[in-house]
Amino acid sequence: MAMTKCKECKQEVSDRAKVCPHCGVKNPGMTAMQMVMTFAVIVVLFWWFVWPDADNAEAGVLTQEQLGDAWPFTVAEGAVDCVSGGAAVFRSDGVTYQLNGTARAKGYEPIDSIWKENPALPGTRINLGPILDAALKQCD
Repeated sequence: MAMTKCKECKQEVSDRAKVCPHCGVKNPGMTAMQMVMTFAVIVVLFWWFVWPDADNAEAGVLTQEQLGDAWPFTVAEGAVDCVSGGAAVFRSDGVTYQLNGTARAKGYEPIDSIWKENPALPGTRINLGPILDAALKQCD
């Protein structure tokens, strides 16, 4: 624990103090520049983890109508995309689902909850290949 000067009263305080014991100012050891840098880091982290889900404009929209019986989902439509270095995803109803291992590693929702069973082969699911291919085309 290091000592620093309070930004308000200039008395010595711990750099970890939440309130100056001398004048009562909040975050006495944090300068305006440190506050700006902290805010900037938070904004960058927000953009990195949340904002990619908002770029549906470039994502390919697919529907059950387009694929007919080959449609592998319980939802009627969604958008496929390739984000964050090869993560293939499917977006529907505000949720981003993983289509490949890269997307799984990035923490996107498992696809299982909307992935339809294959009525022709009990115990299996409908092929995701066409959906995955469409998502990976977005990587180019």
